[in-house]
Amino acid sequence: MALLAYQLNHYLGHLEDSLFNWILPILDNYEVPEKDHKAIMAYHTLAKIPLNQRLALRRKSLKPGKGPKPVTYSLYLLDSNLSNVSLFSSNYQNQVFRIKEQLDVFNQQVHFSLEQFDKTWDPTLSRDAVEKSLDESYEILADRAKWVVEAIDDLEST
Repeated sequence: MALLAYQLNHYLGHLEDSLFNWILPILDNYEVPEKDHKAIMAYHTLAKIPLNQRLALRRKSLKPGKGPKPVTYSLYLLDSNLSNVSLFSSNYQNQVFRIKEQLDVFNQQVHFSLEQFDKTWDPTLSRDAVEKSLDESYEILADRAKWVVEAIDDLEST
């Protein structure tokens, strides 16, 4: 989900240092067998170059008619163990259910953004208006994805 937040921000041209300061520790600390060390080093390299060069690279990488295709996320393990959540403290339960709620809202926004993306091909609609709505939807998704990642991190810390 952190990578989706990055991809959306990249697409929108929000490549400030704060984005890299946020995502690099997440990528560095993410421990999975299939961790792509070369990709993580590429993010570190991007973080070291000036913003104007990042934006120039972004412009070169964008392809007309293509954009991010966010996907929905689910919490299968949580959903299958909802009755066991009551074994934890009420604070922990509140955090878990707040994450679940925000992920549900995130998923609704994903569906909306995909509908907006489909509208970019409709010649009867104002392309500028649809693209503006799509960009706003991507902004919301990026912010909510970041919130969910941070909430999960907070939950893991408790």
